[in-house]
Amino acid sequence: METNQQNQDEIEIVGINDIGSPKQMAHLLKYDSIYGTLKNNVTYDTGHIIVDGKPYPLFQQKDVKDVDWDALGAQIIIESSGKYAGRRTASSQDRLPLGGSVKKVIITAPSTIDDITIVLGVNEDTLREKISNFFSDAKQFGKNALDSLKQFWSEHGDNVLAVLQWLWQGCVDLTADIVTLGGHLFDLLGGLITGFQTGDWTQFLQGCKELWQDFLDILNGIGRAVFGELWDPLVGSMNDAWNLLKGFFSWFGDKIQWAR
Repeated sequence: METNQQNQDEIEIVGINDIGSPKQMAHLLKYDSIYGTLKNNVTYDTGHIIVDGKPYPLFQQKDVKDVDWDALGAQIIIESSGKYAGRRTASSQDRLPLGGSVKKVIITAPSTIDDITIVLGVNEDTLREKISNFFSDAKQFGKNALDSLKQFWSEHGDNVLAVLQWLWQGCVDLTADIVTLGGHLFDLLGGLITGFQTGDWTQFLQGCKELWQDFLDILNGIGRAVFGELWDPLVGSMNDAWNLLKGFFSWFGDKIQWAR
């Protein structure tokens, strides 16, 4: 409360919880403090401690979590009962009123784990040192990460650029193939419609040929990327298959012309 009176622009007390009566709490606030007697006027009523005419809600819950801190808009809670001293177990920590508007709970008790225990006027410089060490460690971590990244780039940068270039070129080629394939597919469908309407299947046969060539181009690109030098011996076999199909298309075209 003394600190609040000195920092009212930064700190606002929205509620107090203690099992003592309002009369007891008002007396302790006035006289029981390491800062001496509080100079402000302190009174009380059935549900408040009143300081200089301003009422502060007083709750009398045994479990701090039973107070609706979220409705009060509390963001930081100072837990001074000793019930959660040192956060001795995970279960006791779970009973703290974190969540909603409450972002932090400050426990005014010595810690039994690796937290730092601060006593004002005794070792608050330790907190500054701990904070300084945190930022120093973060700085060192960032420097080490950048050094590792720099070393990795110096050793593998050329390979990374080659892979990125290959991926980019692959995306460009794939896009071009899709556009070309789409155009040839429309030509094929147009040729099919024309064939049924007029009996001229020339456009349809040309579309088949173009789609087959598109398939070969895509297959050839994938094969070279995956198999490398092993792909070349297969090209001859695919060319032979294409020649057979060309012969079939030529024969089929002759039959169409003869039928007409």
